[in-house]
Amino acid sequence: MKLMSIYFFIFGVFFFQLCFFVPHLQTYLNGIYLRSVESGEEWVRLPKSHILPQPYRIIQIGAPRSGSTFQFQLLNAIVSLKSSANEEITSTFFARENWRIFPLIQDVVNNKSFIVKTHFDHPIFEIFQQRGYASIFASSVDIAPYAVYNQERERLVECPLCEIDRYKSMFQLSEKDVELLMEHMDLYSSLRMCCGEQMSKYEILRLNGCNVTQYVELPDYPHCEDKDLEDIEVKFAGSPIPFHANNPEVNWARPGDCARFSEEIASGKGFNGRTLTSCEIYGKFAGYTRTNGTKIHFDFGNFTENSPWLRKYMQFHNSAIDFRGNLKDDVPYLVYQCTDDMVCGDWGERLMGMVKALFLAMCTGRVLLIDSTSPVPLDTILNPGFIAWNVAPPENAIEIFDALVFDAMNADFPLSKHHNTLGYRIGHAQVIGDENYRLSEILESRCMDKHLIENGWPNASKYMKGKTMTVPYAFHSAFWILFDFDDDIIYRAEKMKEESGLEKKEDDDDYDTYDQNVTKSEFQVFNGLHYGYLDVKEMRSLSNCHNNMQNHTGFNASAYLVSDHVKVKEGVHKVDASIHYYQNDMLDVYSMNDDSTTSLRDQRISFIESMAEIKVLVDSKCLGLSNTMYSMMAYYIRGPENECHVLVDECEYWDFANPLILSYEPGDYKPKNMMKIEQRSQLDNITQFPRMMRKYIKFHNKGINFGGRLKDNVPYLVYQCTEGMVCGDWGDRVLGMVKALYVAMCTDRVLLIDSTSPVPLDTVLNPGFIAWNVAPPENATEIFDALNADFSISEYNNTLGYRIGHAQVIGDENYRLSEILEGSCVLNHIGEQKGFGYMKKKGLLLPNAFHSAFWALFKIDEKVLYRAEKMQIESGLNENDEELEYYGIHYDRRSFKERETILDCHENMQYYMRFNASTYLVSDSAKVKKW
Repeated sequence: MKLMSIYFFIFGVFFFQLCFFVPHLQTYLNGIYLRSVESGEEWVRLPKSHILPQPYRIIQIGAPRSGSTFQFQLLNAIVSLKSSANEEITSTFFARENWRIFPLIQDVVNNKSFIVKTHFDHPIFEIFQQRGYASIFASSVDIAPYAVYNQERERLVECPLCEIDRYKSMFQLSEKDVELLMEHMDLYSSLRMCCGEQMSKYEILRLNGCNVTQYVELPDYPHCEDKDLEDIEVKFAGSPIPFHANNPEVNWARPGDCARFSEEIASGKGFNGRTLTSCEIYGKFAGYTRTNGTKIHFDFGNFTENSPWLRKYMQFHNSAIDFRGNLKDDVPYLVYQCTDDMVCGDWGERLMGMVKALFLAMCTGRVLLIDSTSPVPLDTILNPGFIAWNVAPPENAIEIFDALVFDAMNADFPLSKHHNTLGYRIGHAQVIGDENYRLSEILESRCMDKHLIENGWPNASKYMKGKTMTVPYAFHSAFWILFDFDDDIIYRAEKMKEESGLEKKEDDDDYDTYDQNVTKSEFQVFNGLHYGYLDVKEMRSLSNCHNNMQNHTGFNASAYLVSDHVKVKEGVHKVDASIHYYQNDMLDVYSMNDDSTTSLRDQRISFIESMAEIKVLVDSKCLGLSNTMYSMMAYYIRGPENECHVLVDECEYWDFANPLILSYEPGDYKPKNMMKIEQRSQLDNITQFPRMMRKYIKFHNKGINFGGRLKDNVPYLVYQCTEGMVCGDWGDRVLGMVKALYVAMCTDRVLLIDSTSPVPLDTVLNPGFIAWNVAPPENATEIFDALNADFSISEYNNTLGYRIGHAQVIGDENYRLSEILEGSCVLNHIGEQKGFGYMKKKGLLLPNAFHSAFWALFKIDEKVLYRAEKMQIESGLNENDEELEYYGIHYDRRSFKERETILDCHENMQYYMRFNASTYLVSDSAKVKKW
């Protein structure tokens, strides 16, 4: 009865704290301080006691590879030594996903000792310590700064046994106790470093036949080859201090284990049984793949062969970090920063920024460090992969080069402009934005070319042709070099699948035809769909896309939908019950920006859950993509090849749109399919345009907001070809649009194109670098005669916006394109930017001006490319599915008498080009073509 009274008293006190105290705290997750919301001050903590009372109730917190296991085992040994022989001591490990508070309360009530090891902090732990329920020990100061004792890794590496002295006063250890603990922990340290699947990374390399001479002088080299491990095993097993074996499948538990583990590791295994891929040490561990069974979507062997430049950077980066985890002196570095008060965008933009920073660091010979703490530390969501980017930046790395002259990625300056600076930071705003280099531009830059050539490799063009240095492949490799999903993200992703209603596998399920991306997932194979701002009226298109996926693969599966809107997800599920979704009560789960209406806690939850949903999409069998960076991020992480994916908007064209290799960067209208036939002479990189055109592209797109609408009070010009208008053939139309572009450019207007006759223009020619298909303002109805050659082009400068019909663009009374290019409007416009010297270049000659304008405005639609390819095949050009080079002739004369000029032209082409090839003829006359 008395026990029950105590239990209910403590149980009531505990819930009183939860109900009254915890709600008044602003919880800083992942080991950040708890602060009072009301006062804004830190908690006033009780003085730390130098003597811990019995029974011992200890919670040990530490990140993996921080020395947490050593501290845990030392605490186990001390508690066992200081407790009576018949005392029951609970020693266990709590994972984030399965920890429970009530067993600890039960031990407090029953006055029992316990030692709990965990890798995460929780607000309740500090409350326990404040109320005297438990004592907190931590293996690093950053994870639990309120702990009774914070172990320092540097001191631990230098002298592990010296740690025992630091516990003497807290546990009142006698000299005899210290002597026993010294011997016990010395034996344990040898077994920990030399036996088990978590043995020293150096011993793993040595057992696999790697040359480790370069490491033997390091303080943490274990010298296992000089130790009699059999003798150590026997002595440790006979120690008077009990040993609590933890996970004997991985760690030492009994004599004989050392020989067993050594044989297993020597067979080609790495840390935690991973496949050892190299004698190099990358990031924190040798080898790769996770212990919990997550399949790495990364072909390391193929990467090693095809991307030696990135592999060499990994070696350079990790050689610049010393054994203490610090950047070595005088090593050039670059810090990507996203911290408090910075608006860093969503996950897609953030990761694109980090990938760009990686390649910038590579080509400029710098170590990349990432300082990303907003709204939570990045390494609690994405762990370091093969390079240690989470090393603390030097204390003097405080300046962010965000002024125009020092903007490290500003496309108006070379990437190497800060080569004389040892190190600097770039904020997210200096990485992502229209004025900054795109990833494709960095990969194709002179900086990257020079880096490759200086390291003995061909220039970037070779890797471009092999696709390893194109955006999808570069992003994929860079992600897995930099990152690995944290266990918490993997756990949350699995919970989302469960709560969405995806079916779990049955015991007799056979999925030999598909390798689950999470090899230990309990869920059946599913398809993934992401669609951003979807109109509720278009919900059926997602269901149709899911059906097309199943028809194409011949595999019936459920689908998991990720969308920005709960109503859309609910509506799609009603249309198709096989499409599931995670019910999230956050208004905007993807928003990473500072929002005064959203609490810090909700921002953090959104941040974590949005990455967990990326993980869900990565795990899907087939992936339906939208035109967003968030969606493309899942695609890039999965890998551009050997995966099933399709654009949701183009599901109906599945037969010829798959396989896709897509390239997309922030600001693009839609992903570009790199598998389609090459568009000869296409300008597909903004740096290839004349400076005047680059400036206009940036000006134009800044006039469009994120919702795809023209911003208020932005001057505009609408080229119109709609029903009832006589707009001529393709030549007249495109020339009219090009003329309209240069008029808009020199009058500082955003060009919009309203062309729907006979079909919408953007179903034939997609927007290129300019979003011309934005809806014009509703009040833009009047058509002006703006190109009449009797008036100045700037006649309507005082008008905010107007339309010009095709008849007002093409005609003898209107300006010709050459007259616009040579006129005062364009000359004055150029003079404001770079001076009249620009006219001496060929950029404003009519053919060059038309060429750059076309590719700035347009990309040929996939359906047109497909039809063109079919025409080549059906004409007899491409036999046996082989693409052959050919000549092209267009003959617009209908006179049959002049038909022989076509043959003469064909012969002359072959003579002057010294190349025999077929010719494809386009003519208005079927009779001429047949002849």
